Amino acid sequence: AAGGHSSVCGQDCDAAPIPAAALGVEGGDAVSARVAVLTCSDRASRGAYEDKSGPAIVDALDAFAARSGALSVSHVQRRVLPDEEAEIAGCLRSWSESRACDVIFTTGGTGLGPRDVTPEATRPLIARAAEGLARAMAWQTSFQE
Repeated sequence: AAGGHSSVCGQDCDAAPIPAAALGVEGGDAVSARVAVLTCSDRASRGAYEDKSGPAIVDALDAFAARSGALSVSHVQRRVLPDEEAEIAGCLRSWSESRACDVIFTTGGTGLGPRDVTPEATRPLIARAAEGLARAMAWQTSFQE
């Protein structure tokens, strides 16, 4: 599909052409995605334990890309930050404004504790939430041991 101009959630944005693979057309080129992963965790950020969720996202994306042939992933950023709303928002804003990545995955900081603030830090910054993708990822990982 051709690219053009669009309005997503009331915000103007340039719409890139949609590669054939994203449309489910056989023989299309793989979709290329530059991916950033941000882990939000007080304990992992200070080294109390190893961040396993960030690397798990990277591994899952790489496995999907290898299995499907429909995705070409390059991992351009990865960070672990404490559960500080301003710091999380600042990192997300910086990555977004740099245009160095196409997709940002966040992990952690989504519990019910008072310091779990990833949704609050993220919500004002997103142009379009991928709710279905988040649900699918949660569903898929719930079956892993």
